[in-house]
Amino acid sequence: MYKSAACESLAGKVALARCYKKGTCVPKDLRETFCLYLEAANKGYFPAIIAVEKCYSRGIGTEKDKTEAKKWSIKAASENTENISK
Repeated sequence: MYKSAACESLAGKVALARCYKKGTCVPKDLRETFCLYLEAANKGYFPAIIAVEKCYSRGIGTEKDKTEAKKWSIKAASENTENISK
C-alpha cells in the first residue's frame, strides 16, 4: 500500500489515508489522513473528493470550514453528474 501511494496511485493514497485515520498498521494521524485525501482529490479522484468534504465539515485533520466543505460538496456533485452523463 505504501508503494502504491508513493507511486501516485490515487486509490493507494485513499487507502493509506484510511489506515492513518483508523491507526491501522500505522500510528493514527488525522493530519496525514487529510493531506493524502487532499492530494488525491486535487487530481479529481471522486472518493477522495467526498472524503475531503467530510474532513472539512467535521474537522478531521484540519479546521472545520463550512465554506471549504461546501466547495468540495459542489465539486463532488459536479464530478458525479459528469460521470453519469458519460
